[in-house]
Amino acid sequence: MQSRPIGDGDHEPAVGSNGSFVPRGRNTRFGSCVNRCAIDGRTTRHSGYSVSQRIRERIEEAFGWVKTVAGQEKTKYRGRERVGWAFTFAVAAYNLTRLPKLMAPA
Repeated sequence: MQSRPIGDGDHEPAVGSNGSFVPRGRNTRFGSCVNRCAIDGRTTRHSGYSVSQRIRERIEEAFGWVKTVAGQEKTKYRGRERVGWAFTFAVAAYNLTRLPKLMAPA
């Protein structure tokens, strides 16, 4: 097998000539999205999109806490009632952890 030099035209280097990172891969088509997602400008140009992303982050934080800290990543119970009870208990615990921050004077 013949070896080829890096940057021969088939492959672009991941680092530019000035040492800065050059984004490559499947999510580089749409430059308008802040986090290099595959959503074009028709969606990201609206003010509601950024509001939706902030709310989504807040909701995902709660579910992430419930899954990692409260141990709900894989349920230990069977049946809707018991699983629902365990989830409600975990969310109540999350609310208790948030309570001091919410009660603090602004």
